[in-house]
Amino acid sequence: MVEKNLMGQFDPMIDAIARRSHRRQCAASQPHSAKATSGMKRIAGSMVFLTLLAGAAIARDMVREVASVEQAATGKAYDYIVHVRNVPAIGYNPLVRGDRDRMALQALRGQCHARRIVGGAEINTEIWGITSSYPDYIVLVKC
Repeated sequence: MVEKNLMGQFDPMIDAIARRSHRRQCAASQPHSAKATSGMKRIAGSMVFLTLLAGAAIARDMVREVASVEQAATGKAYDYIVHVRNVPAIGYNPLVRGDRDRMALQALRGQCHARRIVGGAEINTEIWGITSSYPDYIVLVKC
């Protein structure tokens, strides 16, 4: 690797330049350097973390697509608590109380024959400035 100049003497400066260019050629022939691989691992790890974090938020703020029924505790003025849909559909608007009542009565069709609405509530589940989600609507039904 030692280079001779025109006068036949060894020149250390030319030798250092030649060694540096040889190192660059060897590094360029490798697929990835250790520093680049470490950076890619950090980016991939961050992407996985953010995906999981977004998935948890979506699962928590799911919209209610069907009515769910739960039995009320004994001694209450109502027998069933019906959680109705909180998103609009064809023929259903959750903002209209009559539509919510109709859906609650349909959900209890097989369980309660003389059903009547005794109340209802809107539960705001939004955390101001952090999440935005539809409110939960419940209808209280007496048999």
